[in-house]
Amino acid sequence: MDDISIDFSPLWQTMEEKECSTYKLVNYYGISKGTLDSLKHNRNVELFTVAKICNKLQVPIEKVVRVPLTEFRDRNATYHEKLENHN
Repeated sequence: MDDISIDFSPLWQTMEEKECSTYKLVNYYGISKGTLDSLKHNRNVELFTVAKICNKLQVPIEKVVRVPLTEFRDRNATYHEKLENHN
């Protein structure tokens, strides 16, 4: 599994600024309670849903989600490192 994290903390700050409640997200904007739970726990959410939230709140994507950069590790690196160290 990839070590990629998703951070929806910008969404909560934006919602506060826009005076938008989670009730409003669910009952007026059509965001499911399951999706809301995923957002709260920084779990995977479809990009279409993120775009829908951006559109409803009238904000750019960076006001909803942040994807911190993580160090990329080639899956074959360990194998190659072993070969190099062995020689």
